[in-house]
Amino acid sequence: MSTTPLTQARRVLTDHDLPARLLPDNVIAATWDETTRVLTATLAQPVRDRFDGIPVRYAERVRAVVQTGHIPELTGVEARFALWLKVRAIRRDGEQLEFAVGRLSKRLPLAAFR
Repeated sequence: MSTTPLTQARRVLTDHDLPARLLPDNVIAATWDETTRVLTATLAQPVRDRFDGIPVRYAERVRAVVQTGHIPELTGVEARFALWLKVRAIRRDGEQLEFAVGRLSKRLPLAAFR
């Protein structure tokens, strides 16, 4: 039984103590480079979502450097705080995720991504 690109990409996240739902459901291709720690996901189309009341949008290509409990580099994801700002990094802190958005940081409960 083969796994889907969505399953593969989400497994990389969960294997690194991050919630699978950081990626939307419409992943159609994914690559994981163990050496560089880069996860690249291609979506069928751009997606808008909402986590704990905060609007988030994904580009067709999302690229993340993935480390245990931390995504220090991220492209292809934006969050709306009065205007759309790029999400630059994500860090897990216990039962919360901290998002570096522009010059701001925002903490959301981990439960919002289950």
